[in-house]
Amino acid sequence: DGRSLFFKEAGTTTLSLDNAQGATFAGTIAAGAATFTTADNSAQLTLISTDADANTGPLLVLDRQSASPADGDSIGAISFNGKNDAAEAHGYAKIEARIVDASNATEDGRLELMTSVATEEGISRILMTNIETVINDNSKDLDFRVESNNQSEMLIVNAGTDLVGIKGNPAGANGVLQVTG
Repeated sequence: DGRSLFFKEAGTTTLSLDNAQGATFAGTIAAGAATFTTADNSAQLTLISTDADANTGPLLVLDRQSASPADGDSIGAISFNGKNDAAEAHGYAKIEARIVDASNATEDGRLELMTSVATEEGISRILMTNIETVINDNSKDLDFRVESNNQSEMLIVNAGTDLVGIKGNPAGANGVLQVTG
């Protein structure tokens, strides 16, 4: 009937259900899993920080609380999924973090950005570890291109021909590194 419902503990509101404001929680929400669904393009989850200082905020933390952390453990992932035009579920992109070294005082991490390429999921586009940053770790025919302010191919690595060009796409007849201008 348009009214609100409040749950209080020792005079402090811990949960409010308000017809106009929605649900508001104070403290921790514990659940096995949660799904937020909307029938439009509005945000399903918004993190808001009203703090007025220069520190980070809002902050999203993915925290793996393992009792036995080990090298190689996955510590979080964000998957970007959708359906193709045959209404089949497909993983189009993913960001994944792993522990490289879980040893105290020598901790190292790994972050990888992956996409779907020619229907194959999980193709590494950028891989960052404690010792290197790798572009195209799966050795696919994926070019690497850097634009400048006035040049669309200021630096290009052509993966199909194994050639590098500066100020232009390399043609192959003039050596592995080709500089135009």
